[in-house]
Amino acid sequence: MPPLLAGHPAKERDPRRWREFVARYRQELRAPTARTTLQDLARRAATGTVTLIYAARDKEHNDAVVLRDTIERSARSRANHPGSA
Repeated sequence: MPPLLAGHPAKERDPRRWREFVARYRQELRAPTARTTLQDLARRAATGTVTLIYAARDKEHNDAVVLRDTIERSARSRANHPGSA
């Protein structure tokens, strides 16, 4: 699985600017290529373990946290709306 929009500079993940980072990153994740990858990750997560790797030292403010939350939201949406893509 290729990295999903990896490489955000540490200054962009500054806890003081976390909400702004999350909003921008979620916008990036709406791109068609990212969406396809996220859908694949959500399918994999539904049947097994998905490991998200990150290089940031901050365990609460990093790209993987946003990806995890996005994947979990997608899984809940699928569970509430079976048959939707």
